[in-house]
Amino acid sequence: MPRVTPHVFISAASGDLRSAREIVKNGLLTIGCHPVVQEHFEPDYRTVRDMLKTKVSECHAVIHLVGKHYGGEPNPDSLPPGTMRRSWTQMEHDVARELGVKMYLFVFDDTYPFDGSDPEPEDEAVLQQGHRQTILTGEFIYNKVRSPEALSRQIVEMRLEAAQLADELARSQTQLVDTVQIVEQSADELKEGQQQILTSVDEMRNAFSWFAEKGGIIPDPSSPEQFYFNAKLSEIKGDYGNARKYYIAYFQYDVECIDPHLRFIDFLKVQEGREGAAETYREIVKNSGSIVHELAEALIGDRKQRVAQLEAFAVRHGRCGPAYYLLSREYSAVKLGTRTLEDKRREKHYIECFQQLDGEGNVVRWFVDQSLVSEWREDAVERYTALQGTFAALENPVQVPWLSHNRGWVGTIQIAEIATKIFWRPPGGSKFISTGFLATRCYSTGQPQPQQIIELPKVTEPTSIEVTYVNLNDETMGPYTAVLEPFAESHAESKQILSISKRSWVSLREYNGKLLLYFTHLLTHRGALKQIAYGIDSNPRFRVGFPEWNQPGLAPISEGLATFVTIPNETRVVTVQVMFKDGETSEIVRVDR
Repeated sequence: MPRVTPHVFISAASGDLRSAREIVKNGLLTIGCHPVVQEHFEPDYRTVRDMLKTKVSECHAVIHLVGKHYGGEPNPDSLPPGTMRRSWTQMEHDVARELGVKMYLFVFDDTYPFDGSDPEPEDEAVLQQGHRQTILTGEFIYNKVRSPEALSRQIVEMRLEAAQLADELARSQTQLVDTVQIVEQSADELKEGQQQILTSVDEMRNAFSWFAEKGGIIPDPSSPEQFYFNAKLSEIKGDYGNARKYYIAYFQYDVECIDPHLRFIDFLKVQEGREGAAETYREIVKNSGSIVHELAEALIGDRKQRVAQLEAFAVRHGRCGPAYYLLSREYSAVKLGTRTLEDKRREKHYIECFQQLDGEGNVVRWFVDQSLVSEWREDAVERYTALQGTFAALENPVQVPWLSHNRGWVGTIQIAEIATKIFWRPPGGSKFISTGFLATRCYSTGQPQPQQIIELPKVTEPTSIEVTYVNLNDETMGPYTAVLEPFAESHAESKQILSISKRSWVSLREYNGKLLLYFTHLLTHRGALKQIAYGIDSNPRFRVGFPEWNQPGLAPISEGLATFVTIPNETRVVTVQVMFKDGETSEIVRVDR
């Protein structure tokens, strides 16, 4: 039996305790513990809380570092009514308390050399001070930290507690194996009566639902759904010893339903860690040929192993709907925190596969507890709805708006997610070239910021470029095609400039006793204009004649081009309105003298 390695969650705000967190991580490794840190969070309170429950529940202890900084927090608009603001770090503390996970508190003294960071807003500082006072004045046992050396020493001094925790986990694992051996001795007796108890899985589901409505532990259980019901209820009540026995008794029936196995896997991981859970589960189901064991076992490893095994399972058993839901969850915000577009693309794909198979009846058939099916359906719909705003970006995350200048075109490569590198291939180019990097660094990654600006020579015919980029998962995405339509881009640019410069469309000037009305600004953008009209102390009713310009870019103000008209000296107000070549008519712009 391998010795279980305790998993310890480290909770700390990065602003002032980033280096302290590293000291704790290194110290835990030296005393035989596996440190766990969550560094990426979604902005929604509910998403963060669900994610933290998953992360913390998989650990055997939590070390909570209390500094001066409040740190990041979920969007306050996402808080349920009546919910107090809590930073991500404070939420980690609250979730650990709620789950009853063993907690070690370290409060950092004012004399500690905190990491340098920008001052926080006053309201956040007050919230963090309140959290500190709650711990300092409450009934919690805490350690005071005055220096990095003291922190390192305090973590190493936890060696004995780490060893005791490992021993507890190992004893728990041994007890389960003993239980397995006892249950295996009676397995033949259980299986002999199986056919007499139930004639179909449907009957078992109906019976389970009936028990759920009635509630209470079933005395002297004698059928798979009774054992499963008792296991689930015992687990909820915290009676883990009996929960184990009931689960193992259920597995002797070898029913092809997935939900009891999923609950038992989660149960084992919390009780024994991943390694112990894997060994115990394999021992229990070693004589079964059901594919549900293969699917459940895929969930025990770390994320990389889980995804690889789930994807391989989906290839072998493509009609098993639960596999696709479980895969979609691996790419969800709850599991990953910060995600790439490719993560969201895969989540969307697997949800769609799950929903299609559900519609064909290939989800319900794998469950004893039908209420869990409803939960999965609601979760899939909620996550799919949240993804809908990104569907366009999932199809094509790259956009390149263009601006013209005297020598050609300048394009800005806009990518709908964080890119660590950007490459592009010019028209007729044989290979992709890097756009290079700016002198600044990306705030989110700490890496050099990729250059987004590219240039093309002056062209009048449509042309295209290709773009690839590297995302946060170090995956190369693309190529994506961006088209330069010179006339369309030029017209769009002119419309944009004119929309923000309406007070400059015309200008008034007194010269040699006359009042002149100039249209120079509008005429430089006449390539996008079909008509210019103006009015004198009235709505526009006079038209300005101008030669048509059918080339992209600004039109020249050449010699002989009439750029002004003479208007009455007593004019008080001039009105202007333009019609664009695409048929759109502007509002009437009023210019006071």
